[in-house]
Amino acid sequence: MTEIIPAILPKDYLDLRSSLARVRFLSSFAQIDICDGNYVPTTTWPYGDPEKFQSILDGDEGLPFWKDFQFEVDLMVRSPEDVILDWIDAGASRIIIHNKSTTKLDEILGTLEDTGVEAGLAIGVDEEVSLIEPYVDRLLFVQCMGIAQIGVQGNPFDARVLTQVKAIRVQFPQLTVSVDGGVNIQTVARLAEAGAHRLASGSAILRAEDSKLALEEMRILANTSENSPQV
Repeated sequence: MTEIIPAILPKDYLDLRSSLARVRFLSSFAQIDICDGNYVPTTTWPYGDPEKFQSILDGDEGLPFWKDFQFEVDLMVRSPEDVILDWIDAGASRIIIHNKSTTKLDEILGTLEDTGVEAGLAIGVDEEVSLIEPYVDRLLFVQCMGIAQIGVQGNPFDARVLTQVKAIRVQFPQLTVSVDGGVNIQTVARLAEAGAHRLASGSAILRAEDSKLALEEMRILANTSENSPQV
């Protein structure tokens, strides 16, 4: 079965809250895309709003609707080792690290192992899947990026990701394969057929007139008998 989860690129805290409200009770997981304006050109919350994030870290409040979601945090930031403990404290169940964002991947994976948070490695469409091999025993999933320019929702789908997904399924069958970027009504069936277990979709759900209908349609398309990956 291919899982579809909403992905949120929050401009600010209110945008995060309203986006989560839009998909509340539609999915048990939500991906929050965090961009620092350095590793990628986009800047998202909590950058620019440290007081609100600190309030969450201090335990004065939680992430919006924290009782209704488990959170997958996609850290599109330079040197994620500097902020990873904060996101663990904020309540992340999964954390995604981008391969090119750090030289301390071993250290980060050790931190995630110690805390029990699921570790995922994100690779770009121009990267070889062989780079996963040194870390394969320490990862639970790999996130393939379905667009060439990450950190921007609504970018065109890059079909090279289909080849990546197929290659990972063959070379590392023990790993869950996720795709983020370019996931929409037109692409979900192709991604599922290639072997993706999990698809994170942003604008196709959140900018749809009816987010519930959009999510349900993608789930149906991804999980027809001929498309759904064999686990």
